Amino acid sequence: MLRKILVRRAAPDETAREIVDRAIKARVGDNATALIIDVIGLPPSEFCEVEEALSGQSIRALPAAGSIVDYFRIDEPLSDSRYVQVFRATDLLDGRRVVLKFPKPLEGADRPMREAFPREMWIASRIRSPYVGEVLQLAADRQTRLYLAMPFYEGELLDIRLKRGPTLSLTAGLDIALKVARGLVAMHRAGVIHRDIKPDNIILCPPIAGQPTAVKIIDFGVARQKAARDLGVVAEPGTPSYMAPELFEGRQADEASDQFALGVTIYRVFTGRFPYGEIEPFTQPKFRAPTPLTAYRPDLPAWLDRTLARAIAVNSADRFQDVIEFVFELDHGAGRASPIHLASKPLYARDPLMFWKVVSAMLVLLVAVMVLRR
Repeated sequence: MLRKILVRRAAPDETAREIVDRAIKARVGDNATALIIDVIGLPPSEFCEVEEALSGQSIRALPAAGSIVDYFRIDEPLSDSRYVQVFRATDLLDGRRVVLKFPKPLEGADRPMREAFPREMWIASRIRSPYVGEVLQLAADRQTRLYLAMPFYEGELLDIRLKRGPTLSLTAGLDIALKVARGLVAMHRAGVIHRDIKPDNIILCPPIAGQPTAVKIIDFGVARQKAARDLGVVAEPGTPSYMAPELFEGRQADEASDQFALGVTIYRVFTGRFPYGEIEPFTQPKFRAPTPLTAYRPDLPAWLDRTLARAIAVNSADRFQDVIEFVFELDHGAGRASPIHLASKPLYARDPLMFWKVVSAMLVLLVAVMVLRR
């Protein structure tokens, strides 16, 4: 009962009063006192602390639906990739739904997974943004194997929304684009390069109580922390169709390559297509001029086309200085766009019948004047 009261996270004084009232009603004594300390935040853990906490955890066979792992009930699989499998689960201690990410016990993958999982947890702990997903830090005595626990966000992946249709309007698309971009700004400020921004790694949460759609950037599996010490970057830098041209040349991912992936993602938000075409894995693509946004969506404004074209420029030096500048252009582009001046068409081009009626009337009037003068 005490745990249920604390998990509700009401105001400290309200929680204290409820605990005292319940204690007195339960007749544990004629006097009761409760002191509640509300911890607002803690400094982020050092990487060595996270690494040490997970270093002794074993990589075991994947759990089955219905099984119990460290007081988590495995409900159903959500996704499956080459190295990891993700499940929806229920925390039996407080009843909340979570997502558990397990490494697969593959030969040769033990070391990469032991580097990737602590890095993902550590990176997520350093970012505070309403547009970036979290990784839960479990009590040291609870976790008995290697996995990551994350909140379960209601909603659907942006990729599924784009495939489902209908096409997003300018207003709805810009709302999503700005939230994802601001989440990426928070990551870059924390010194984190995501390296795999794409619709598959963005969750659209349904609006609650009239609030607008929430957005969460997820999956830090290949993210990199910009620091003097490289924490063992995995070999695969991202998804080919979203990768900047310089990454195919062997350059390290940075803020500019994240900006490129964001630009491609926003392009897909409005068109469902790729500006340079879909790129197959293990190929060396040739980046030519991208297809203009308005070629697929003539209803969209030219300023948005120009803004996205700069974000996905082949040369990284031609892109925005940073994602903050990109956000500014997306947020203020309509107000800074050049006004449209339409040349006035002559009457004959607009209404030929009216033109000849006017000419006939003038000729009649001219003839009448000449007759009267005689």
